[in-house]
Amino acid sequence: MKSNNNRKKKKNTQVVNNRQLLPCPEFAPPFRGTTVFRKTVRYVTSSAIATSATNTQIGNFLVIGGGTTTCYKVANFIRVRCVTLWAGPPSTGAPSTVVFQWSGTVAASIGPNQQWSGTSIGMTHVARLRVKPPVNSQAAEWQSTGGGAAPGTNVLFNYSLPANSIIQIDLDASVNDDGTASSVAVGSGATLGVLFALALDHGTSDVVVPVGGQPVIS
Repeated sequence: MKSNNNRKKKKNTQVVNNRQLLPCPEFAPPFRGTTVFRKTVRYVTSSAIATSATNTQIGNFLVIGGGTTTCYKVANFIRVRCVTLWAGPPSTGAPSTVVFQWSGTVAASIGPNQQWSGTSIGMTHVARLRVKPPVNSQAAEWQSTGGGAAPGTNVLFNYSLPANSIIQIDLDASVNDDGTASSVAVGSGATLGVLFALALDHGTSDVVVPVGGQPVIS
């Protein structure tokens, strides 16, 4: 009797183990060849700033050197999932405020115009915001970073931050299958084939500087 039970257990174990093995398909199934990845990018403000962020500027989060003064964007398309902001520490306990606005119908971006604000209390309660694009708005959709067909420049959001603040963008990125890439001019220091990161406000003041990733050039 004991021997029969052992045989049953062994047989059941073999069946379970066999089910864990994926059979080799008779025909090669379809798969997505496009490279799509999720990324968190973080920036720190070297001084107080009130400005906007466009689809082409956000696309500068990862570039590859093509020469001393030229880089190429790795991602051809981006989609913003959410934006998080932390205000820099106020001086002498004074209030510190962060302001964020999904631009809505401003500057060719379609969707509701929504503004959010947060204010610190003393030195221990930091002003902070975490916001997601409005549902069905243009800011919530895939945006070209400039590669391939002319995408136009859309202001996705506006923001106002004091010095030493943090702005973090969680996004999805996609790379074109045909290898086309949008070029972006830099001052100097780019090296062929090396990955870099550019400021969120690159091309204007270069105040919103990326941290915790690739070397930064302006």
